[in-house]
Amino acid sequence: ADLELRFEAANLSSWLGSLAMRQGRLAEAEPLFAMQADAMRRNAAEEPQVVRWQEYLADALLLLADVQTVRGRLQEARDSVEQAHVTAEALFRKDPTNNYWRLSFGRVLWWQAWLASRQPAATPATAQEAIAVLGQAHATEPRNRHVLSWLIRTRHLQAEAALSRGD
Repeated sequence: ADLELRFEAANLSSWLGSLAMRQGRLAEAEPLFAMQADAMRRNAAEEPQVVRWQEYLADALLLLADVQTVRGRLQEARDSVEQAHVTAEALFRKDPTNNYWRLSFGRVLWWQAWLASRQPAATPATAQEAIAVLGQAHATEPRNRHVLSWLIRTRHLQAEAALSRGD
């Protein structure tokens, strides 16, 4: 199989899924993101030494989790986020100074914290870890809007959790 061709098809699925999601066509977006994740999972399995397949797999799984969440399928979203966590954490632990990997891991932690906040017994530990990781990413790239956006989302999530606890 041509892994680059599979990647290009996965990338197209991602773009089409993102477009469908923005237009509110969630039932169309989800299988497109699932195709992207499956393709990147296959590439990562066939060439485990190629790190970019792992990077794209983590990203694809988070896109899939996003649409699963919006569709109300939180357990499926948790499963997708957990799979992304394994990949993103392995990359981050390999080189904690790689800011792309740091951001990916921070995004995974945000998703875990957000999903946990939907349960009554949620703990703020994951949000605190996400703030630490994303804070480092922001310190490395203070002008990167994508990094700042995820840091702000995490702080907002932390504030919502504190308010719901009455802190």
